[in-house]
Amino acid sequence: MYEDLGYFDVKENRFRVDFKNTPITIGVNIGNLAYSTKDYKSEREKICFVPPPREPGHVKALFAGLNAGIVSTIHINDTNKEKALIQGLITSEKTNLTTLSGAMYENFLAIGFEVDKQELILS
Repeated sequence: MYEDLGYFDVKENRFRVDFKNTPITIGVNIGNLAYSTKDYKSEREKICFVPPPREPGHVKALFAGLNAGIVSTIHINDTNKEKALIQGLITSEKTNLTTLSGAMYENFLAIGFEVDKQELILS
């Protein structure tokens, strides 16, 4: 659908979605990015979230969407616990900081990251 709406930028070889005007946006729970199906099965009582990861391919597809620029928001529940998850996603290089920050700017501010015009500083 995003391709049909003209959001694919051929020069950059990625989607540049105008989330303010698109009829459908895609959001994910931070747990869907941080935990695999294996993690969820072994630690369900500790990390229960909705929707849970159902298949390994689902998590891969969410990362592909995030890195392609088609995920508009990432929902976080427990800011103290999930700050460490975000740092883990960045340090394990599952996503790059610029892409992640685009989907999480307001969330980053809410959990205590310091954001200025030049860079995002992990405190």
